[in-house]
Amino acid sequence: MPHQKNHPTSQKSLYERVLGEEVEHLSPVVRDAHTRPQGVEAKGLFAVRHGEGWLRRTLAWLMRLPPASTETPVTLHVEVHGDEERWVRTFGKFVFSTRQYARGGLLWEVLWPVSVGMVLSAKEGALYFTTQKIRILGLPWPLWLSPCPFAVASQKDETTWHIRVSVSLPVLGEIASYTGDISSLEKRPS
Repeated sequence: MPHQKNHPTSQKSLYERVLGEEVEHLSPVVRDAHTRPQGVEAKGLFAVRHGEGWLRRTLAWLMRLPPASTETPVTLHVEVHGDEERWVRTFGKFVFSTRQYARGGLLWEVLWPVSVGMVLSAKEGALYFTTQKIRILGLPWPLWLSPCPFAVASQKDETTWHIRVSVSLPVLGEIASYTGDISSLEKRPS
């Protein structure tokens, strides 16, 4: 069940604050999934791919990314805690949990010790996440040395959104990616 803690109903959601007026350009399903003040519960089916070679596979493991699989059930649980959100993604039995907050016009996602600052943009109804800054142990890190996530959430049908996430290193290319379709388990309250 989604949780809401210390989140005034008059306050805009995290994604509304970062996107500003661009939130209106998201498709209804994508907008609903990212702006619920009470959080989200969703499930779907994803494929997880790791890059070729032992180095890319080892880096995927060190980054605590989900294990490779052609078809794995996924659940998403988003909890709203004041101005922050906790995103818990479960790939089969593997749990991948991050914290998200807004700062300096960016959406920051934290999987300690790495923090990723992303620009959010709406294009043709889809939500794009583009890495702009990386911090490791709180210190700025050059993008040319950093694992850079890129993600897109787009509407598939009236209740489902499609997710595509990839993590790359400029020197090595893609370390890992996951794609799949996910649907909310409950309707947004009226």
